[in-house]
Amino acid sequence: CITGTPNLCFYRLVKNYFLRFPLILTYSFLKSLLLTNLRKLKLFNYFINKLQKKIWHFQPTYELLEDISKKKYFLPINKELKKIEKSQLKKYLPSLLHILREPDYNRVVLKGISKKINSSEENIIQNYIFYFKNFKNEFYFNLLPQTHSQHTENVISEIREWNIEAWKKIHDFKNSKILTITGYRYQHLFGKSYNFRHRVFYKFIKFMNNNFSPKFSSEFIIVTKKT
Repeated sequence: CITGTPNLCFYRLVKNYFLRFPLILTYSFLKSLLLTNLRKLKLFNYFINKLQKKIWHFQPTYELLEDISKKKYFLPINKELKKIEKSQLKKYLPSLLHILREPDYNRVVLKGISKKINSSEENIIQNYIFYFKNFKNEFYFNLLPQTHSQHTENVISEIREWNIEAWKKIHDFKNSKILTITGYRYQHLFGKSYNFRHRVFYKFIKFMNNNFSPKFSSEFIIVTKKT
């Protein structure tokens, strides 16, 4: 298994969120404005249409969900709404980001949320559609940093989950033995995922593996063998 460490989580958070925060804030604000009366103004609409051609997801989240549920999941979302608590909906917002960005691949995520909340997929989508018609909810959602894992509640819980000791526990099961754990990538040091395929970095990676714990890497290899 090749997987990440907290270093990779921190690196992605800094690179993709903190350094881009002014852009994220502007994007979130403009996208939220689509829920207001400004959408009726011709000049505003012209500007937004130009943006939508370059950024596919630059439209209100509730519209994206309507589109996904009808054209991708073929869900009957016009049924009577069975209200889900707002706290429950907020809990799964990081997972919802994955559904919006890769709906075909992440249909399984919606199924997982459905089981956890004990509600049908169409009812969950309907609740989120209603939820995102609120300006504040839309604005808050688009400011969230994205998790790498579809199931994690937030970046903090993901950082805890990606601790090497936690990975070892997952791979330490009956009739098995962990053979090796070794560093593989160091994005947080170089800014790119240089690895064994790049001869220039092979000696450095070998040096790091011989002298430092795999927890200093951003991604590592863990090999487990059945006994």
